[in-house]
Amino acid sequence: MTLASVRGRAVSLAGTFAGLALGVALIAMSLLVYASAQPRPPERLSAAPVVVHGPVLPDASGIGDGVRPWSADQAQALAERLAVLPGVAAAVPDRSFYAQLVVDGRPVGDPEDAGAGHGWPSAALGAYPLTRAPPPMQTARSPPVPRPGSRWGTGPRC
Repeated sequence: MTLASVRGRAVSLAGTFAGLALGVALIAMSLLVYASAQPRPPERLSAAPVVVHGPVLPDASGIGDGVRPWSADQAQALAERLAVLPGVAAAVPDRSFYAQLVVDGRPVGDPEDAGAGHGWPSAALGAYPLTRAPPPMQTARSPPVPRPGSRWGTGPRC
């Protein structure tokens, strides 16, 4: 009896399954887009449980388009205030600066990435420890970067 009922309404059954499959696919794709749009911290900050950044500057439409960096004194003062809070293991200021990778005398990389350089103390914020680099000789020295194509920890000592 059920088989005869399905045989008589095969087109309706196929349409129902197609609509159901399309609905499931639409909901799955919507959830995938929603999940992938969630903000993620940069990989260089992946080991930091909490990140505090400067105020966001609004553009002409009133929507924030960039973070206004703190001065070195403001960043250091904030780090000192945060370091004394209970439960804070360390507060590390991370100030970015212009850095350009040069290979064989020619600049490579993204010229729009003006904040590519970060100070030596910010290496503690990343998930990858520096294993083959000497400590910095000057305060302003940044962590060494291996040549493009080489692996971390396998390049020459800096």
